[in-house]
Amino acid sequence: MTDNDMKLIIDLALDRIDKVAFWKNYSVVVDDVHRHVIELIEEAANKKDADRLECAMIFGATFGFPQDVDTVLCDLILEDWHRQHEDIVFDCLRHHNSPRVVDYLYRASKMRLPYLAYNESGSLGSKAVYALVKIGTEEALEKVREIAATDNRPMVQEAIRISMARKNGQDV
Repeated sequence: MTDNDMKLIIDLALDRIDKVAFWKNYSVVVDDVHRHVIELIEEAANKKDADRLECAMIFGATFGFPQDVDTVLCDLILEDWHRQHEDIVFDCLRHHNSPRVVDYLYRASKMRLPYLAYNESGSLGSKAVYALVKIGTEEALEKVREIAATDNRPMVQEAIRISMARKNGQDV
């Protein structure tokens, strides 16, 4: 991804250009958009380039993430060189129910990242909880129960209360 491609992705996200103008000026001819999302994420990860990863995530959010995106995002969720943790959890991993994803979401719920230090209430943890409840497997719900027993951050506890109530069909 070139610097100009990154600018185009940002311009598209901010509605400064439309998709026709984007594809006309994008440096790569893309036959398989979903495959290209994976390539962009892998490129950013290999370079440990936070800006490239942000653009790759925007590209994926705009054109769609492939079903197998969890194969590259699970490892990234535990890396601390970028600032896409909440987007990875909420936009991508909550749509997958493999045991691998459940474990990574659980581990993400426990993370304390320097760039989120201002937010000690636990926004990443609460998004991980919502994702685990949405996945809804017994393994995922067991992880939610473990989080409930060990994490006393108010936002995380509230996420557990609300998401479990919704799962059980209760009004919140």
